[in-house]
Amino acid sequence: MSLRLKLGIFLLFTSLTYAQEVNYQDKTYTVKGDIILQSGVDVTNRLTLEKRETIQRRASRPKNNTLKKSKKKSNRSSNLDLASIEQRETIQKRASKPRKNTSKKNKQKSNRSSNLNEASKELKDVYNTYGELKRSGNISRSEETKLIEKIEKLKAKIAKAKDKLK
Repeated sequence: MSLRLKLGIFLLFTSLTYAQEVNYQDKTYTVKGDIILQSGVDVTNRLTLEKRETIQRRASRPKNNTLKKSKKKSNRSSNLDLASIEQRETIQKRASKPRKNTSKKNKQKSNRSSNLNEASKELKDVYNTYGELKRSGNISRSEETKLIEKIEKLKAKIAKAKDKLK
């Protein structure tokens, strides 16, 4: 085999097995062609389309300074596009955070109202049992004090739930 043929085969195999390391959102990804690996595990399907495209773009950026110098003018526009895409991503993330907070607040509010309803229902049940036992005369003093204490605790719980609801 001639030297040129050997060199051509060597370059072919090295270009096929070429892997690029990319740091994205404090995570290191290895890009091999269209496959994205994280710690040696294929995560291509788990990533959103936007993340895949961003990681692929970052992997395709030339890291060699001589290539950067020769393609400086064409890369300026693509770098501006990448910067604007990254800025849009951060803006979208910031915009989605308040939505998450409001949905979380709504969920907390509904939980608090359900807690209030449960406590009110329980208080009503305890009142009914206390009233029935008192009317029938089949209540001892210890049972009566326990029920009265339970009623007081439930009243305090309801007051606390109403305060949290406001």
